[in-house]
Amino acid sequence: MVKVLPEGWALNGVLAAAWGSGLPEFTKSIPDTSFDISFWEETYSIDDNAQVIIPRATITYAYKSGVSREEVQLEYINIQNLVNPTSLLDSDYILSEVKRSVYLFDTNPVQLTSDDIIKRKMLMVYGSPIEFDGLSYIYYNDVTDMNIREIDDRHLIIHLKSINIKKQLAATIEMYHSKAAKEKQKLLLLEQIEL
Repeated sequence: MVKVLPEGWALNGVLAAAWGSGLPEFTKSIPDTSFDISFWEETYSIDDNAQVIIPRATITYAYKSGVSREEVQLEYINIQNLVNPTSLLDSDYILSEVKRSVYLFDTNPVQLTSDDIIKRKMLMVYGSPIEFDGLSYIYYNDVTDMNIREIDDRHLIIHLKSINIKKQLAATIEMYHSKAAKEKQKLLLLEQIEL
């Protein structure tokens, strides 16, 4: 039976933090390991060469199993800040992407390769990919977009993105920061001027 794609960050096959969950959810679900949190800003270009600054956060931690070492990055975005610039609480940052870099250990006499993981394990778990773009094997449904890419024989990257968070970001930018939205805001401000 083919599994559905994860709807967020899954740990040992169990959903640990769903798409859209706040940054504090991570500390409740993290395995017993150290992690780094970095806050940063992304400059996002919109219509008429205008730009919007989007607050982001990345949590990075390492995880080891018997056959691999993984570096996991949980990507958070603060869409609420585009509506209200004072929204900078940890809970305002919501999970939007998960990136896993998998490094396979030497397992002599039988060596697992990235190709084995992609063409055997991924096929067994998720079925045939929907697309192959020449670099990545692509799976998606209504909730999650997943790309798997072989870097070399012992290194692959699995990148999951929330489709709904991407749509929410686009809708918020359109509603509050597009050229039409700015014109509407100007009209509202003009109404406050008495002549």
